[in-house]
Amino acid sequence: AYQSGNNVTVLNLQTRERTTLLSSEAASRVNAISWGFRFSPDGKSVALKNSLEGGDAELGVVDLDEDGQQVRVLAKGRLQAHLAWHPTEDKILFSMQDPNSKTYRLFVASAKTQSEPQLLPGQPLFRMNSSGDWSPTGDQLVLVSRDLPAPK
Repeated sequence: AYQSGNNVTVLNLQTRERTTLLSSEAASRVNAISWGFRFSPDGKSVALKNSLEGGDAELGVVDLDEDGQQVRVLAKGRLQAHLAWHPTEDKILFSMQDPNSKTYRLFVASAKTQSEPQLLPGQPLFRMNSSGDWSPTGDQLVLVSRDLPAPK
């Protein structure tokens, strides 16, 4: 699968047939999908970063097996492209600029509800955490992080 503008295209490796995942109605609500979209572990939903004007983006989820697919917006702000579904729970790990510290931190959002994303606790303030992924059991995380200059 690969992103193509405001949709995701899937290539059947046996037949070479290409199909788009999003209905035309759902795709019309998407500006541009970033390369970091992810399928849910059960393959029934896709999480995507919808790039908006001015550098902001939305984290959205589309249930693929529903008629009249809707894009559920879970977060909006300065998001990194990498998204990670929890292997056994309906939640998504992503990096977003924290409005308080202005640094990129890891957040978790519920894929089923549109509740406020939760800042992952225990992150050092002077590090930029740009992406992460769950272990196969979902009880550990690996993350990409770097030091930020100390405040003056």
